[in-house]
Amino acid sequence: MGDKPSIDPHYAAQFQRGYDGPVLTPPAYAPAHSTRSAPVRIVGGPPESAARVPDPPAFVARPVVDEEPVDVDEPEGPVTSWIEWSLPAAGVLLLAVAVLLFWQSATDTSSYLGTNSPSEQVFANVRSMLPGPLFVAAIVAVSIGVILRAVRPRR
Repeated sequence: MGDKPSIDPHYAAQFQRGYDGPVLTPPAYAPAHSTRSAPVRIVGGPPESAARVPDPPAFVARPVVDEEPVDVDEPEGPVTSWIEWSLPAAGVLLLAVAVLLFWQSATDTSSYLGTNSPSEQVFANVRSMLPGPLFVAAIVAVSIGVILRAVRPRR
């Protein structure tokens, strides 16, 4: 190393010893005694502004019709009521079947003892695997039924 410290060009100067930083001088146009500068007048006037956006077209009102609209009512009867309630009812039925099959599968002890015939064993396997999909189908059916009733316009 040398006797006098110098700035190594391989590294950033501000992180080395002996660096003083840039000398800050006030700008030439500002007076030395003031920290605030006065407003400056632009030579040639203000800059040109963009053209104004044209006004929107006038609102065109619909012509007033003296005729009263014809109201066509669909017949309200047992058919529409039956259609509206069929999907939630099917969902509740599927839910009841799922709970019944799950209860039977949970309380069946003969499948654990191995005393079933092969056909009874297949039925026991189906009975133990079917409640999950039936439960999901029931929830979907009830949800769709409720959503359709909410979306359908009131009379």
